[in-house]
Amino acid sequence: MRPVFDENRHYKFIEILSETDYVPLYLRFCEKYSFIRDGSELPKMKVDALEDICRSMGIKAKLNKKYKVLDLDTEIIHGWTWRAPLVIQRYDMLEPMLDGNNGKISVGTTMMVFAKDAGKLRNPPIIITAPAPRPDFDGDMRTMERMIPDLVALFRTVKDTIRAHWPAIDAAFPDTAAPRTRVT
Repeated sequence: MRPVFDENRHYKFIEILSETDYVPLYLRFCEKYSFIRDGSELPKMKVDALEDICRSMGIKAKLNKKYKVLDLDTEIIHGWTWRAPLVIQRYDMLEPMLDGNNGKISVGTTMMVFAKDAGKLRNPPIIITAPAPRPDFDGDMRTMERMIPDLVALFRTVKDTIRAHWPAIDAAFPDTAAPRTRVT
């Protein structure tokens, strides 16, 4: 059985992220690894080389070639399994994600959606509008050699927040998940 998305825990996690430096850290990460596409054809991402880059850095990444997803990190924190996949989308657009589940219920989304939703709750708010900030692959695998450690560091920052706050979030809600609705 697939875990059911729990909107209550998810939204509470976004509230906690809004009180941390996550949103500015994510925006700086995207700014560092973004570039303007000029319409010219770029070299395609070499997913095997990306997996090798991770291994050379001591990161036990697992590549799903069919879906072009690189699992950069999986860790059990407070009884929940937290995954940090990097999805390589069409035109080699990169979409880092974070999700957690305890076998019955789950939370999670893209790092950009976390930043967008948490940014709205900050005081003062940080409003993220289209085009949404995402890291880009610029056709040079050396960029990925610099990006992967920064992305792993960003994941670790979020996992530190999970370590500090998840027991209170998890205890605040019963083990039944609310129906999935989109936070706006």
